Amino acid sequence: MPGAKLPRIAWDVLEEHLDEAAFLWRQRERSLRSPEETLDDVASGDERRLLAHLDALCIGGGAVTRRLLLPSLEGPDETRIPPAAWVLLESGEADLLPAVLDVLAHGDDSQRKGIQQAARLCTRQELDSALRGLLPDAAPAVQRVLLAILGFRQVDPGPILEALAGEDDPLLAAACLDAARFTTQPRADRLIQRGLESPHPQVRDASILTGLIHGYRAAWARCVRVVRDQEPQGELALLLLAVGGHPRHEALLLQALATPALHTQALWALGFSGRLCAAEALLEVLKAEPSWLAADAFRAITGFPLASALLRGETEEEEAVLDDGPPALPWRVNVSVVEDWWKEERRRFAPDARYLHGQPWSPDALLLALAQAPMCHRSVFAMELAVRSQGTANIETAAWSHTQRAGLSRARERRWTGSASPFEALLRR
Repeated sequence: MPGAKLPRIAWDVLEEHLDEAAFLWRQRERSLRSPEETLDDVASGDERRLLAHLDALCIGGGAVTRRLLLPSLEGPDETRIPPAAWVLLESGEADLLPAVLDVLAHGDDSQRKGIQQAARLCTRQELDSALRGLLPDAAPAVQRVLLAILGFRQVDPGPILEALAGEDDPLLAAACLDAARFTTQPRADRLIQRGLESPHPQVRDASILTGLIHGYRAAWARCVRVVRDQEPQGELALLLLAVGGHPRHEALLLQALATPALHTQALWALGFSGRLCAAEALLEVLKAEPSWLAADAFRAITGFPLASALLRGETEEEEAVLDDGPPALPWRVNVSVVEDWWKEERRRFAPDARYLHGQPWSPDALLLALAQAPMCHRSVFAMELAVRSQGTANIETAAWSHTQRAGLSRARERRWTGSASPFEALLRR
């Protein structure tokens, strides 16, 4: 109607939406490593509420963009950066993409981290070419972030990978090798061959994992050597040997378990081996140290109902420590409950089989674990799926839940028929 007044923007409400989105974004990031929550829990909890607040900010229009969202990228509250950047990127406005990427290219570490989180989850495909366009002239620290985003989005960075990997920067070389999972085979071949010879653990690990996904036997040999020789920072190799090793490799894992410096990481890895001998070894460890980590590893093989044996503290301060390694919880375990359960259930487990949460390993069991297992286990299962499918089934466990579910559905629809065989039997090159 001519002369009608536009509705007044409720800035206090929009500020509250942004603050709630910032809080829930942090909560969701924490949930991605939870030892108790599942994908369904995350989807119906923090993520659902987060998306509702993000949607409210998306419909705010240009005034909200100028007054609230753009200033948040450079404001004092760094927790606002991821949700503000996501709304700006998701809007599809042509002039907003360069504004966000300019902060990514020239901002500080907290700004880059926040925008990286947002860009990973953005659904706009035009973001991919913009990220690739920044690569040649960006600073090395920015190039690493750009490559990490492109890798998460499963986008080939292109020929520049080889040039960047040749720079005298091990972290940049490792980022190039991670991104090479999605590049052409000839380019990946050259990068992997160079990376497997690197003395730097980050480059070594990236070349091993990318090499396995591309079917390289040499990558598997390098992985076994890392564990056998107990090379520094061998956590990834321990996990790969656990999920993809031959039964004869169990001795290397048990040797690591007996090595004080490797004990925690070996405990974590053994839970993913799925073998009866590993379950027995973990039960012995549990008798000596009734920790949550040992019991969780035992659960990952046997399906033991862990909650029934936990002795939780009475204070609210006893929370999980969640980082890039295995979760650390202060809870103790009633070992007698575990032993009594095992006496009844052990007969179900064959010494020559492999198990996931108490079920015999199968392609369907692996996909089910990715759908239903505790969040802290899922990145290892996703890594195994990527290797066994030779890169045709990739689940990013930090993606939106609906994106992950769609990826799992595609894997099922393609009738992915993985094998329980050791990795060395699957590698073709």
